[in-house]
Order: sequence, then C-alpha cells, then structure tokens
Amino acid sequence: ESIECFYDSALAAPYILKLAQQGEKDGFDAIVLDCFLDPALSECRELVRIPVMGACQSSCSLAARMAGRFSVIGILDNADRCIRENIRCYCFERQLASIPVIHMPVVELHNSEEALVDKAAAAANQAVRQDGARAVIFGCTCMSTAVDGVKRKLQEHGIDIPVIEPFRAALYDALSCALMGVSQSKYAYLLKRLLQGVFVLIGVSIVIFCLSRIIPGDPARLALGQHATQEAVDNLSKQMYLDKPLPVQYILWFRDVLHGDFGISLSTRRSVTEDMKQLLPATFELIFW
Repeated sequence: ESIECFYDSALAAPYILKLAQQGEKDGFDAIVLDCFLDPALSECRELVRIPVMGACQSSCSLAARMAGRFSVIGILDNADRCIRENIRCYCFERQLASIPVIHMPVVELHNSEEALVDKAAAAANQAVRQDGARAVIFGCTCMSTAVDGVKRKLQEHGIDIPVIEPFRAALYDALSCALMGVSQSKYAYLLKRLLQGVFVLIGVSIVIFCLSRIIPGDPARLALGQHATQEAVDNLSKQMYLDKPLPVQYILWFRDVLHGDFGISLSTRRSVTEDMKQLLPATFELIFW
C-alpha cells in the first residue's frame, strides 16, 4: 500500500499517530515521516513532545535556502494537487517553480529504476530549462535510489544543481533537533488545537440551541408540564428569553451555559445542572473503575 493523495493520508493518520505515540513512549529522540505528503504531521506534533519532521517541509526548506527557486518532481497528477497544497501551507509557494509529473505510481518506482532515472532526469531538465528552477526535489521518498543517476544525467547536459532527496532532508533535520535538544513549540500547536476546539464548541452549541427551539410546542410549557399555570409558563418563558429575537436568545442562552446554567430538563423537569451533579459521580465511577 502507498500514500498518493489526501484520502490515503487520512486513512493512514490513525496508525501514524499510534506509532508516533509508541515511539515517544519507547524512548526515541525524534520521528521522521517517510512520505512526501507529510501525513498527520501537524497532528503528530500536537500529540508528542519529541521533534517530528516531514519529508516535504524539510526538503522544501532546504531547497529554498540552497537555491531560492525549486521544482518538485511529482509521480502522479492527483499527488501534484496535494503537494501544491502542502507547499502553500508551508509558505513556499513563491519559491515553487513547477511540479513536472513523471506518471509513475509508487509500486513502479521500486521495479523500474532505469525508467525512473530517465523520466526524473528529463523532468528535472525541463524544470531548469523551461521553468527556471535552481534545485529539484523528488516528490516521493521512494525515489531516493535515483538521486545519483539523475545528478549524473543532468551533469551530462551541463546542469549542476542540488537534487534533494526528501527523506534524507527530514532525517538530518530530525538529527539536528535531537542533538540541539529542541522540539516543536507546544504553545504553537496547543493554540491551534484550542482554536479548533472553540469553533467546535460554538458549532455544537448552535445545533443544540436550534434543536431546543424547533421542537413542536412551547419550550416553557414542555419544561413545566401541561398542568403548570400560565403564570409559571410566562415566568419561565422570560427566564428562557423566549420573548426576545432568536439571535438574542442564542447569545443569552450561550452566556448562561458558560456560567453553568444549562436550563430545565424536558424529561425530569428539574435543573439540568442539578441532574448533572447527581449523575456525574456514577458516570465517573463507571469510567475509572
């Protein structure tokens, strides 16, 4: 199996995260993702404290420093789109000259080394002559065996530029971080996770609020029961802000939720907060025992 698009990356992500966590537990000093699409790179950096390096990010950084303008030799058209998106996220879009594609799936890279060298060298030649590249990066870590062959063919055509093998770039970045004792900033990745959590919280709150308002009948009447007096229903309607416009209702309701007031339960007709106080100890007992 191979990773050739974002869909493949998503399928592989849970296994990569599990291995990253196990690697840190086993005492490894760093982690290198052996795939040019950098699957689950940010997620791994959020999860573990040891440095995590991605082949795409490390090789693009090296090419930008060594040559300023570079091309990536892609293997398939669908991977081309994913590579462009990663490079955009890493802020190297302005340094990218082109992504010439050699149209060889991963399984063929291992079995047709001569064809790989010929196609990669031709693509690199095109990138330099036509696109203005001053370095080339292999767009798949499985192309590593072709480095020497591609360099030789380029030199035969009078082209002397860096040919960067991405896994090695990521490996040496990881070694450098391990030797210096530095890792990714937990503030940076924790902030990203917190921001995502805020948006999820707001989205879930909107869904819950809307569900409470679209149920048939008067929410206040349903909360108090059919035998409640009209005066009690009117008072609760005011407490639930039902006399105000819907957007204002949501804002006031969300404010109360943040203060621990979850309203009245439609099933028990009691305060949801009081019900939670009674039920949470039993819930925690089931979880931890």
